[in-house]
Amino acid sequence: MIKQILNDITSDQILNVVTAVTSLLAVIIALFALVLQFKFFNKERKPVIVPIIKEFTDQLLPDLNCDWETEEKIDEKFSNTKIKLTNYGGTTANIESYYYFFSNFKEVENELKRISDNDTTLIITKTKRPQSFKFIVQTKKVNMWFDEINATIKRGNILRVDEELEIYLPSYFMILSNFLLKEEDINILPELTLLIKYTDIDKKENILEYLIYWDFAMSLKHKGEGVWLNGALVAKPKKSLLKMLS
Repeated sequence: MIKQILNDITSDQILNVVTAVTSLLAVIIALFALVLQFKFFNKERKPVIVPIIKEFTDQLLPDLNCDWETEEKIDEKFSNTKIKLTNYGGTTANIESYYYFFSNFKEVENELKRISDNDTTLIITKTKRPQSFKFIVQTKKVNMWFDEINATIKRGNILRVDEELEIYLPSYFMILSNFLLKEEDINILPELTLLIKYTDIDKKENILEYLIYWDFAMSLKHKGEGVWLNGALVAKPKKSLLKMLS
């Protein structure tokens, strides 16, 4: 039966089938090439904004009310300690603003309750407003009260291709990191969610989201009353960088 069917198929019919299959493959290849070209073109037209690792080498941890880089009294909202953003994409980005959220508030709150003593008290408590909290610092040397901490928004700037832009870290993050790093038995360190709002060359608004956290591959040296840090702040995207380019 099968042999009879094969005998009935003419060479022209075989040629027609081969031609149809070849044409279909050509269409598929052309579509695939078009998708690749579009993705490449899209990448060339999109900024790719990434935080750079912030390294601390032999960093003496200052008093809780002092900034890490200037050692002056820390501001209520933003410290003078900065991380850098860079643009690996193909076009300039207009950074309209950036803002932070306290990612692991509950875990840090519990850790502070565990290690606080009569000489040192750090308290963080939620307020009625979403993503807002109060922050109290009381030691023998320091007495600070942050009444209403929220998203901590700051304006940005233009970020051109392969250039860098410094952005400020929130004060509460540096104070909490300072306090917890000085403890010899720490289970957790604060983490931030960084949101970057920018417009591209097509005037399209975009929001990137990164997790900023301490790399636990760090070393701490306790000498007398001082503590020296060798470590780094690192970042990872909440969404794949491949998806950012799509």
